[in-house]
Amino acid sequence: MSLQLQFESYVDLCREIAILEDTVFSLQKEAEFWWVGGHGFRLVTMDNAAERVEKLNKKINTYQKLLDLKVRLKESIDKHLSKMKGLEYKVAYLRFVERKSLKTIAEELDYSYDHIRRVSSRIKMPHISHSAIEQNVI
Repeated sequence: MSLQLQFESYVDLCREIAILEDTVFSLQKEAEFWWVGGHGFRLVTMDNAAERVEKLNKKINTYQKLLDLKVRLKESIDKHLSKMKGLEYKVAYLRFVERKSLKTIAEELDYSYDHIRRVSSRIKMPHISHSAIEQNVI
């Protein structure tokens, strides 16, 4: 059995992407410091600086792979949403982007809960399998 990891919230996914972008940028700047600044100003030996940069590069690669995976997921969600029209789009947007309950969506759109539930059950959003994360990130 394959474990499916679906995004919990589009907003959370966007927030995670921003955090990962900041993390990668910070790690790259730290690696640059250790190589240019730390070694260049003779604060540490070249061996120590190289070892530290190698460790940072491994972290950068790991975070970059996770960032790439989340960006692909966001692009896939955006693509799925852009293909939807009418009520299906409204329900998907309110459910996955704004994280509203089906009951709230039904009230806002002035449809019965059962009708919104049926529409929602037909919506197929992208997912990433657990094995894909293990193979591509860690």
